Amino acid sequence: MLTPGAEEPRELEKNLREQQATGALDDLRDHLITTYALQQQAQTVSGAERRERVRERQKRKHLAVKAAAAEYRRARRALLGLGMAGNSKKFPELKKRDVVAFVVSTDDEQLGDGKTVPSWVWSDFKMMQGEGPEKVREYYGESKSNYTA
Repeated sequence: MLTPGAEEPRELEKNLREQQATGALDDLRDHLITTYALQQQAQTVSGAERRERVRERQKRKHLAVKAAAAEYRRARRALLGLGMAGNSKKFPELKKRDVVAFVVSTDDEQLGDGKTVPSWVWSDFKMMQGEGPEKVREYYGESKSNYTA
């Protein structure tokens, strides 16, 4: 049972955890996009030293993806403890299969991709709010160019 006056700190904690979860999802999306760009770069880079640098970047980026996913899961667990429903649409459970890149270019689609639904992670593009598909491609291109060897 809550003591008198305990509702305000609880609401503050809830707001902080929601911001933490939202930030972690934004970080996860950014890391997934740059991971994808690094994978594309790895296919075109030549030279042993350059390939090694790309592999090291890929390892660091993979760790960043895992860290962002873990951060989201921690924030969600805290929100559940604060009374959020387990079937929340705003902060759904993040499963391993949800942590995947969003295919931006038709050149990158694989056979059978047309039948797959993008992960819920990509349902909210706050970083691209109000922008169309061209802006998403531009953002992807900027991420890709930031990781050239």
